[in-house]
Order: sequence, then C-alpha cells, then structure tokens
Amino acid sequence: MGIASEGKVDSFELTNQLKTSGSDENLSGKRNEWWERAAICDDSVEKKTCMTLVYTSYFANMLGFSTTCTNNLVFGTTEKFYPAFNVNCGRVSIIEDGNEVDTYISPFLGYLPTQDGLYLNERGIAEFLSWDKYNKYRDDPSELNVGNDRRLGNTSQIIQTSIGGGNSRVSALGVASTIANLSQIKNNTYPKLPFLLKKNNYKPKMYKKENFIPEEDSKAAQIVLNGLEKTLLPETADWKGVGTASSAFTRTFGKICGYSCPVKGKTGTVSFKDKNHRGKTLFGGLTDLKQLADLIDGNVKIHDYKSVAIGVIAFEKGTSDVTNRAADIHMRLLKHIFFD
Repeated sequence: MGIASEGKVDSFELTNQLKTSGSDENLSGKRNEWWERAAICDDSVEKKTCMTLVYTSYFANMLGFSTTCTNNLVFGTTEKFYPAFNVNCGRVSIIEDGNEVDTYISPFLGYLPTQDGLYLNERGIAEFLSWDKYNKYRDDPSELNVGNDRRLGNTSQIIQTSIGGGNSRVSALGVASTIANLSQIKNNTYPKLPFLLKKNNYKPKMYKKENFIPEEDSKAAQIVLNGLEKTLLPETADWKGVGTASSAFTRTFGKICGYSCPVKGKTGTVSFKDKNHRGKTLFGGLTDLKQLADLIDGNVKIHDYKSVAIGVIAFEKGTSDVTNRAADIHMRLLKHIFFD
C-alpha cells in the first residue's frame, strides 16, 4: 500500500511483483530487489523524506499494526522474549470500537518496525545507503567500509521490513484482517478492526469524519487487490512465473483461476536462513463465495456471508511437497467449510 500510494509506481510492475512475490529476472540475482529499492526510495535524492516509508506507517496504523514497539515485547518465547499485552504493540480490543485492551485476551495483529530506532539526520530525516552499495555490503562486508555508517542500520531495517523479515511480526488474525480491510479501503470505508463483542449502545449512530477515506487511498487499495488476484493466476505471456497460490487453488478445486478470480490472496515464506522461523509459510485470502461456487460448480452451505477472509500461518519441518503449505491449507479450509 505504501508503494502504491506514491503515485509514481508502474501498476503493472507492482501487481505482477505481488503475483510472483518478487522476480528471478533481476541481474543482481536478488529476487526481492524491486521491493527493496522501492522501500528505501532508492531513486530519490539524498536528504529527502522517503514518502514510501511515511505512507507505509500511515497504512500500518490504519490497519491496527504497531510501528513503534521499542520495548521488544512483541516477540515470541522462541526468541527468549515474552508476548506483550500492550495496545501500542499491535494488539486490539475484543469489543467493537473499544479503546481498552484486556490484558489477557487482547488479540495481536502485527508489528512493522518502520519507525523504531531509525537514525535521523539533522533535519529529522531517515537516510539510507543506495541499494547498490547496500547489496555489495550484504554480499561481502569486507568489500566496502560502511560498517560505521549509521545509514546502514536504517537501510537494513527497512529493507527487511519491506519483505516481512527482520523484526516484523504478524499473526494469522492480522493476515486475515489486513486483506479484509483492503477491500473496505477500496470501497472508501475506513477499516474496522476485528472484534468479538458488540456494545449495547442505544444512542443514534454518529458518522465520524474518519469513517470515510481519501480517494487516493481507495485507488491504492484497488491496485494492491488487483495484484492479490494475480497471485492465483497461472503464468501469462507478459510476465514470467505463476502466481504463488495458483497451484494450491488448482490442486484443491481442480480448476484454474483466471482473471476476475473470486479468491484474492498473498503468500509469504520465511527464509531457511532464519534459525527461529524457517519452515513457516503464511497465506491470507479474501473470497467471494458465490463467485467461487459458480466457478467450481459447487453449492455454498453457509449462506450468512457474501465473502470471507482467512489467514493461515503454517509450520513444517523438512522439505515440503507443496509450494506454500499455508496456501494449501487455506484452500482446503475454503472447500470443506463453505462448500458441499
């Protein structure tokens, strides 16, 4: 969303980068080069605010994700930290429009460290190394003497955050909530965060100004959703690579999802270099149930919902027999819960 909001990005490139989660066509050999360059505004002049970072923080907070959680309590026990029960660390109330977060049952959505611990120059701007310089240092730290350059920490932190790595954290609820809220933003509605309980409120509803969002936010959400639809598509002549969730859909439903696919989604995969979280995959999907029923010639057995959002985080040891286990589980849940 932060990249889409810039207004400078090629929507064809962005939607297809979402489709295949990067590209193997980069001369650098780095699959995520495009995302990394965009995250640090690599084409902009030095000492100028990176607006992608500003927009990303704006949308993260809109979607209930924390961007400042300096006490580090957002991390799990596998990393020798303990979970936080702090609203400022990406947790939300279980009560609709509630401001108070219960200490023990406040669900966690996510944390993106886009504002934590960045070095700011004398003008209060976070500066970055050029992507080329950072990439050379990453490949061979002895080649460049940038170890004491404070821009290195900024660059590393934001590049890792841009692909969901580093200290970024998200829950299955956060995955589902994000994709559902993208649909709300597209429809010019301020996103409503997940809740379990409604208040007994007999007062007439007051429509607040923040219930409606700027048109440019709606357009950005539409671009992103177009990319999440492509995630389900097979390879096309104009872009190399199949959508990262295409095989999971075909394997489960026995159909190929084409344009106007009723399922929109995003996969994520943790690098096997990550000793704490390797083997984990995630998938968030938003599905129009009637349209999917028409595509697969199925019958919807739960008629209370027009569309559903499901978030899955899966963990498996060893080599997987599927591209993304979380996407595979998501499709099976759709099939067996909602269709005869």
